[in-house]
Amino acid sequence: MKKKAKLGSKSERGVSMLFAVLIVATTLVAALGIGGLMVAELKAAQAVDDSERAYYASEAGIEKALLQLKRNPEYQGEESLTLGNNARFKYDAVVGGSEIGESLVKDESFQINLFDPDEPGKDLGIREVEIRWKLGEKFGGSDADPWLEITKVRWPKGSISFGDPETDQKTEKELHALGESPVTIAIDTATYNWRLRIKTLYNGAEFTAKAKDEDCKYINFPIPLATITSIGKYSNSARGIEVRAQQGTRLLGVFDYVLYSEEKVEK
Repeated sequence: MKKKAKLGSKSERGVSMLFAVLIVATTLVAALGIGGLMVAELKAAQAVDDSERAYYASEAGIEKALLQLKRNPEYQGEESLTLGNNARFKYDAVVGGSEIGESLVKDESFQINLFDPDEPGKDLGIREVEIRWKLGEKFGGSDADPWLEITKVRWPKGSISFGDPETDQKTEKELHALGESPVTIAIDTATYNWRLRIKTLYNGAEFTAKAKDEDCKYINFPIPLATITSIGKYSNSARGIEVRAQQGTRLLGVFDYVLYSEEKVEK
């Protein structure tokens, strides 16, 4: 009986040790798993931070190119620069004015300015704008035909502002089905300044716009269209921005400032 009791005691101690080993092993596995997750989260957070810095560098490249184009409307070139926070950007700017084209997703719009911001009283010689379009990027895989909503805003010569909305400014809106392409929009830049807004409905569309003179001959848009591509890099992250706009067009508020580095700005 005494020997059996000793055997039972040893067996219980063995089971206890086994449980202890299992608990330690489980704890180690859990600790390693949690540690791995923490490391992964730290790396992800660092990647997000690097990506944001790369995006800011890309914005700085856009601003640098816009400054070059403001100084010289015919500027075309490529430039790279390293910022104070070790981020860097590289951009190239291309200017052309024979036609204006863009690929728009559903409900996206594009603006065309038909006036010279430096000489608002100048006649650009445009009497018609011909717009062609076709199915572009499908919205949700839909094969629906894209329509164009064309909004025309005009105001008297002599000012780049819209004028008094009650007396001077006039807005007209047209809707055109895909089957109507191409459409001709009557424009008279001799007596009015104009803005056209082209918006896609029901699906994405690719469009091109060309200007015609009083003899119905194609002419270049007098206001050049600039395409700026900027790639910002920081550490292993890279972000790109592309801007397409006519000279003198005011861009979104995000481009109302210059961000070259994280250094203190002296005013």
